[in-house]
Amino acid sequence: DKIQELINERVDYYSANPKEIARDYTIEKGITEEYDGRQLLEMLQNVDDTKSKKAKIDWKKKDKTLTIANYGEAFSFEGIESLMRSHSSPKTKENYIGNKGLGFRSLLTWAKQINIYANACKISFSKEIATSVFNDKLNLSPQQKQDAYFQAKVSKGVTPFPVLAIPQLTSFNRQDNWQTVIEIQYTEGVEDKIENVVNQISEELLLFLNHIEEIELVKNGVQSIFKSTKIEHKDWTEIHINQKVWRVFYKEGVVPKKQNDKKKDEIKKFMLKVALQDDLSDTYHKLFNFFPTKISVALPCIIHGTFDLNASRDYLNPTDNNKYICKQLAAFLGECALLLTTEDISWKPYKLLKPINESSDASLVTQ
Repeated sequence: DKIQELINERVDYYSANPKEIARDYTIEKGITEEYDGRQLLEMLQNVDDTKSKKAKIDWKKKDKTLTIANYGEAFSFEGIESLMRSHSSPKTKENYIGNKGLGFRSLLTWAKQINIYANACKISFSKEIATSVFNDKLNLSPQQKQDAYFQAKVSKGVTPFPVLAIPQLTSFNRQDNWQTVIEIQYTEGVEDKIENVVNQISEELLLFLNHIEEIELVKNGVQSIFKSTKIEHKDWTEIHINQKVWRVFYKEGVVPKKQNDKKKDEIKKFMLKVALQDDLSDTYHKLFNFFPTKISVALPCIIHGTFDLNASRDYLNPTDNNKYICKQLAAFLGECALLLTTEDISWKPYKLLKPINESSDASLVTQ
């Protein structure tokens, strides 16, 4: 009932404020393009935020569907509302540098239709639904429609109405135990893109997620499972993933207020993690912000930091916050090396800090 009331309210809003249609369409389009190439990673982050221990990704090429399911908190009314309002996010996790919470919108680059199954409801978003709303439900005059086309600068045949603004709501009970299932019915010509993103799903992702302990990936009926177990020690967490054992060192702190350029009164936290295997055999060599970026780090460990990333979530922004966090990272790596010196006499502490080669990303080094 609350979702239907919200749908009715949004219809009334756009009917009374037709000039907002092109603005919200443009905002949605921009966000969609920013996250292209990271769709599944962003959705796994959303699953982690629900505190689910398990996530399932099921790709059925024959049906042209991709689904992401979880056992965590069901998709809430606030979550649906955030999707329907551009540049909104219901996330309430701690205020770390780099949190954005807009990744769901990136699914629009693949989707013919997106269905959310939760709380005995099916909530559907599609261009077809958006076109129906624009043409038939808003009672716009021909001139108002013309103005929306002009302001949004769309090509012929494209409706300038945000896809996520007004969904279709139906009652639906799934015959499984998942709390929330998000189904993407994807368009022609995107399977190569999906393949590239699916190939990014690896065991290393479980090192830095806060709640997910198991990822089940099913690709055309072929199942892969990545599962982790954690043992807490005094100075680190021991994480077993499939056949590998990792030690993860953790540090967090607060960025000094003078570094917070935008909001002087806002407290921003940062988190750093360093994950290594006992033989320092890691070859992943990418900086993580929960998920891998495109920044190379030629050290025999995996580094995670809540950095301020650019729109693509692949590179660091040149901000004072990031400079501060990088300095903290350098000191933290030294602390990790010192801890290793207390265990035995070996070259491990030195090897941890010595770059394997000169391929580290210049933008990170100069920070």
